Amino acid sequence: MNPEAMRSLGIKDGDRVLLESAFGQVEAIVEGTEDLMPGVVALAFGWGDPSDDRDIREKGCNVQRLIPDDHRYDPVTGLALQTAIPVNVYAQPVIL
Repeated sequence: MNPEAMRSLGIKDGDRVLLESAFGQVEAIVEGTEDLMPGVVALAFGWGDPSDDRDIREKGCNVQRLIPDDHRYDPVTGLALQTAIPVNVYAQPVIL
């Protein structure tokens, strides 16, 4: 996440955040980079299992929970749209 955007939310490297799309939400660990413009977030696939009791730093983050599986997919390949997904970022994650 862009450091300027992080400052505007009052978050710093290593903080937990909640990412929420119209289809779901995930908890993630934030890290700043000047490589992203303010208003843009990047999230690597971590394949975290929401039922796993381990900390998010150990189990990872399942980004697929932000993506719909019944529409917004490529009609040729059947792959879900995996870019340009609008999300809200919350500095204080709620219990998922």
